[in-house]
Amino acid sequence: EIYTLSLHDALPISVEGHNEVELRTTKVTVKAERAVDQIVEVRQSAAVAANLELLCEGKYSGELEFAAKQKETKTVTIETNQADVKIDTAETASWCHITLAEDNTSLSVTLDLNSEPARETVFTVIAGTESNKAEESVKVKQADGSVKIELSTQEIQLNSLGYRDIITVTAELDGGKLKAVSDADWCKVEVANDRIIISAPVNFGRADRNAVVFVFNGLRKRRRTGGKC
Repeated sequence: EIYTLSLHDALPISVEGHNEVELRTTKVTVKAERAVDQIVEVRQSAAVAANLELLCEGKYSGELEFAAKQKETKTVTIETNQADVKIDTAETASWCHITLAEDNTSLSVTLDLNSEPARETVFTVIAGTESNKAEESVKVKQADGSVKIELSTQEIQLNSLGYRDIITVTAELDGGKLKAVSDADWCKVEVANDRIIISAPVNFGRADRNAVVFVFNGLRKRRRTGGKC
């Protein structure tokens, strides 16, 4: 760029913002009639290297843990010397929702409720520009929310005269209701609170017979028990 100046005028010099971590220099040449050219060297200081720290409730938050069935939001404070902050969610699962504050000083994390086994995902916070940046990855964990059904036994045996047997159930049903069904007409099943009553009539055949009872929460099958008569 060329400026035309009069005698004793000041030479305006301005520079663009610089976010590199290295010093940069340039030269300005001043020319005048019947005078030797003068060189002005311009140096711009290097930017401070980008730094980044993430805090949740005053502690380093490289890992966030969430309950399975409780709706909650965790806020992460972003401390950095950079104005430009962004969130990389390229590897983040769809059940994890991240919102960056308008002033780039914090972010919030909210998860969908979990009805499956424990799960985890990750996102990355990036502060600075491509040439001078700091980044931190945050692991997000959510507890097991799957239906749990435990049976006192998974196999019973009735004699040929039939009668019945009782299985005790310990379950976390995720709002469902304990149900049980048999895959054989002769094997009768009844649910009473936390018990499953399995009964069968007399077996007049010459061979053993088998049935499978499925125990579930009214939504999906989770456990099964076998029986012989």
